[in-house]
Amino acid sequence: MNLTDAAPQKPSTSDQVLPAGWPRRHPDRFAAECAALDAAGWTYEVQDAEDRVTFTVQYPLPHQGSRAELTVWFPGAYPHFPAEVYDRTNATGAVRHRDPVTGLLCLAHDRDHRPEELFADVLARQMSKLLVVENLVADDSIRADRAEDPVWAVHAGLEEATVGYGLGTDRLSATVVVADVAIPAHLDGGALEARYPHGLVRQGRLATGVVTHIWGDDFHSELSSVGIRSEFPVIEVGRWIRDPDYRVGQDAEEVWARIEPLLPPLEEAQAGTDHQAGTDRDPDGAQDPDRRATETIGLLVPETETAYRQSGESWVFLHRTVLTLTSTGAPVEVRWLATAAHLNTEAVHHRTPDAATLASKTAVLVGCGAIGHQIATDLARTGVNTLLLIDGDDIDPATASRQHAPLLAAGHQKATELATSLSASNPACDVRAWAMNVQILWEKHTGKRGQVASATRTAIAKADLVIDATANPNVTSFLGAIRRDQGRPFLAVAGTAGMWGGWVACLDPARATGCVECLTHHRSDPASPLPVPPADPAGWVNLPRCSEPTFTGTNADVATIAHHASRIAVHQLVHGQPFGGDYQVAALRSADGQPQPVSWSTTSLPPHHECLCNDQDTPAHVEQLQLALIW
Repeated sequence: MNLTDAAPQKPSTSDQVLPAGWPRRHPDRFAAECAALDAAGWTYEVQDAEDRVTFTVQYPLPHQGSRAELTVWFPGAYPHFPAEVYDRTNATGAVRHRDPVTGLLCLAHDRDHRPEELFADVLARQMSKLLVVENLVADDSIRADRAEDPVWAVHAGLEEATVGYGLGTDRLSATVVVADVAIPAHLDGGALEARYPHGLVRQGRLATGVVTHIWGDDFHSELSSVGIRSEFPVIEVGRWIRDPDYRVGQDAEEVWARIEPLLPPLEEAQAGTDHQAGTDRDPDGAQDPDRRATETIGLLVPETETAYRQSGESWVFLHRTVLTLTSTGAPVEVRWLATAAHLNTEAVHHRTPDAATLASKTAVLVGCGAIGHQIATDLARTGVNTLLLIDGDDIDPATASRQHAPLLAAGHQKATELATSLSASNPACDVRAWAMNVQILWEKHTGKRGQVASATRTAIAKADLVIDATANPNVTSFLGAIRRDQGRPFLAVAGTAGMWGGWVACLDPARATGCVECLTHHRSDPASPLPVPPADPAGWVNLPRCSEPTFTGTNADVATIAHHASRIAVHQLVHGQPFGGDYQVAALRSADGQPQPVSWSTTSLPPHHECLCNDQDTPAHVEQLQLALIW
């Protein structure tokens, strides 16, 4: 039977009222699209609702002798962006290239979209390939020329490995984050710990969770940080098993019926987590007193594709929880399947090659305000191994225009809140906080406070890089003296009044640069060649309820200086020196205050002839270092 010949023809569109949106903006294109569908012999209907044009196309399926009703959604900016094709009822029988929840068919990658190509032509070409790839029809001619087609490359290699997508099924409303680590092949199951920001279910929706521990015989995997423990305080202890029989499309009830007899008793799994040396669960975590009431179960299942032409395993999670029916008040157990978001720290290295070197580096950042919090974020995301934040201020929500100042954290310690936030989103980075002014660290402390102060002083002296973002000349001089005495690099950054400009200095005794005091001498020396950043003469304001003036300027201006300092810091950590020069000055505005594209002037910073660092035996210099290194 020739379905194309037998299909009823769509009447001409010449007398139709054009739908709103792109068909009225591009009537010739709309007519061409309809004519192409007519020429293909496909029955279709056009729906128009609030600028969202949808075609329902009856697509012939030669392998079934029937038709598939495909819903084609055209975006409002069509043809600049591709249409999306949905097989709502899975009439095609596709598995690998159909989202099991929405029915979206994966026909081509967005980057392969060509605005000049009619949708009917795309559908004819790509649907025939999809049916072949899904092993629904055989077409050797398509298989033979696929290597020459750039669009086909998206679907290549399906004889060896099928195309992967998020595993899971019917009520896919939540995600569980899990470390992307290889589970030993000899293990068939064990226990796990999952954490949630609140209960598993809240207001009828599943919460995003994080699997912080996976246990097996002589095996333990941990994904945890201060930020994760703070942001995800609710603990659920569950079980995991290998499930080679899992298939995409199964619902939660089918999965539960199959795996329940295979699971170890919950009490046994929980007991197995307690004897693991050094892996005790967080004692401060909130646990449901009735551990049977809710559980997260991990299924290690065959993945369709973990990398190009590489098969592997992936996680699917089954949630079980007891809810109370509002109509009868009776408890009922409900189950959901959730996809896994695999957190792979190596992925940071692929996206940011410098991260491989940064993974062994320690940086100390003093000052977590407008500039400092952005540098901290940059370093944590780029992959520095350890980041110590020092700031004695508390969060003021009035500073949110330029700082990390969430309303819920008003009055909390600035450094601690920032460290918690960065740890939650960058668990591979060990972010720590010391919520005190740096000068107090060199006072006498006892007990735990003294231990932390001692460790922080050591970090300031020995870290691979110390960054000063306080814009406080006294702190800058103090830290610079410590780092110079230790022979280690030091970076200072600040903006000028009104954020008309800014400067970054990267000083390193190993490269015989000048010191912080040299910089002060150079700035006051008319004969010095150092560039001077522009500043707004009226760029300081006194705010209500604040005893100290603050500078004016937008977050975008501050970020420009901060991100440049981050680039220099990363280069120093990776390559042992800054790029461009020791001292760099930015001009965001002209001398008369007109905005302009940022320009950077760079120069070396040699020792100044009047600075005491040229004479290591002067009493003043010795006294300065003794003051810096007291205690």
